[in-house]
Amino acid sequence: MNVIIVEDDDLMADLLETVVAGLHPALRVFKAFTVSEALDLWRSRAPGLFVIDWSLPDGTGLDVLRKIRAADKNMPVVMVTGRADRDSILKAAHYGISGYISKPFSVEMLHERLSGMLKAVLPEDTSVETLAEMLSRKLESGLQIPTRMDVSGILGLMERAQDLSGGQLAER
Repeated sequence: MNVIIVEDDDLMADLLETVVAGLHPALRVFKAFTVSEALDLWRSRAPGLFVIDWSLPDGTGLDVLRKIRAADKNMPVVMVTGRADRDSILKAAHYGISGYISKPFSVEMLHERLSGMLKAVLPEDTSVETLAEMLSRKLESGLQIPTRMDVSGILGLMERAQDLSGGQLAER
């Protein structure tokens, strides 16, 4: 499932990304720093969850929330903001937020709240392919790994693998 974090502060965006990515291995996190980036990601990534800050360089998190709610009344949206006044909370609630977390917050509380929300959103049969399963599957179709290594040199070593010790292979 895709999750979009809309936060203009780099450090806060990285913290939110770390917390969200650690909730479940099937989550893919995308970050947006402006309203326009958030809306572009929303259209292209079909997220299952939004985590939105209030104050953004080109508008507010409410602008993003309004657009989302016009198309999808059930999308889970969590506001994570420094605004803790009653009016702000009521404005966000008017647009149907799923959660409101005031900054500063404890990472444990954020983790707990988002984890509870994801249990309702993630299908129970969400399985994660292990590395061994993925490599086994890719053996049949091919796996491309970007590298700067000399492929012909690797193929030459593979041909001589029986003549070289493990240490010699690792050295080369």
